[in-house]
Amino acid sequence: MATLQVRDSGLTFDFYVGDRMKVTIGRNDTCDVTIEDEQASRVHCEITRGEEGFVLADLGSSNGTHVNGRPAKRHALRSGDTIGIGKATLKFDDPNEAVRPPALAPPPGPTPTPVVRWTAPEGEPRPPGRRLGGRRRGPDPLLVGGLGAMVLLIVAIVLVLNVRGAKAREGGEAIARAKALVRDHRDYRGAIEALRRVPSNAPDEVQREARSLREEWSKRIAPASEAVETPAATAAPTPAEPVAAPAPPATDAASRALAEADKSAADLRAANRFGDALALYKSFLDRHAGTPAADEAKSRSADILKLAESEWKRRHARAGDLWRARKFQEAREVYLGVIETFNLPDITRLAQKEIQFVNDVENQ
Repeated sequence: MATLQVRDSGLTFDFYVGDRMKVTIGRNDTCDVTIEDEQASRVHCEITRGEEGFVLADLGSSNGTHVNGRPAKRHALRSGDTIGIGKATLKFDDPNEAVRPPALAPPPGPTPTPVVRWTAPEGEPRPPGRRLGGRRRGPDPLLVGGLGAMVLLIVAIVLVLNVRGAKAREGGEAIARAKALVRDHRDYRGAIEALRRVPSNAPDEVQREARSLREEWSKRIAPASEAVETPAATAAPTPAEPVAAPAPPATDAASRALAEADKSAADLRAANRFGDALALYKSFLDRHAGTPAADEAKSRSADILKLAESEWKRRHARAGDLWRARKFQEAREVYLGVIETFNLPDITRLAQKEIQFVNDVENQ
């Protein structure tokens, strides 16, 4: 099945051509592949399927279409060709492009081995071991069986390693996300929540690291009940010692408001409600523009977008595995979950297109 690997405005996704006879590309939402780049025309170009394969044609765009870095009005696409529209790129791949050579006539069968017999002269006994040639022996059944068992064992080992590697990657991503929350925001509660995404069947070393981090960060979250006030009688200084004046608050109103926003945003990030978290920081920027805390809020917003993109890629890959396994309803539910929780227009548009693609594949 031919595919287009699209890289546009920091996002990467695959568009599956399927059995479509024509694919339109441009900025207009009605195009099959929507490009956000400002240099793209509304209907920039199209790819059509014909007897000679797939052909790219520019539709009179303002800034032109490039193939492998060269301007092109019409071009017969081959696997590996890269289509350039402004800063966006679309890499074409067609695994069915190679044509198999015609089948060759089967070679003639083996020439039978002649059997040479020696005939003793009349009256003389036939000496032993004089017969030459004879019927050829087939392969040893024990050897064939042993080789088959070895191949099955190798396949089983490869499958186990692939599953183990997938769980290790999933657990590693959860741990990396938790560390980022602690490093950038000192959000220990959100980090502990992120560690819950480590699979229960992840490798032992991943489980040990997650358990160690969870124990360490839990100690840093002191419950309110542990705060004990010192009795006034014991805390009062002696008359000979002067009492120090209380220190002024270390943060201003904007910093306190940012701390409250960070606490609420951490819960939203843990629930993958990235759009709501961004709206929270946008409201803060509207009220505290021009303050030093505003720059920190902008940095928090950029981190949320990175987390959203990483989570989208993970769920998109999961949905791809599901529809390839003919589990179309489960794949749709993955994309619907993205639409309901992320609340980000760009990713919502991508998820809606993927749902339509899953429907097309199911109806084929």
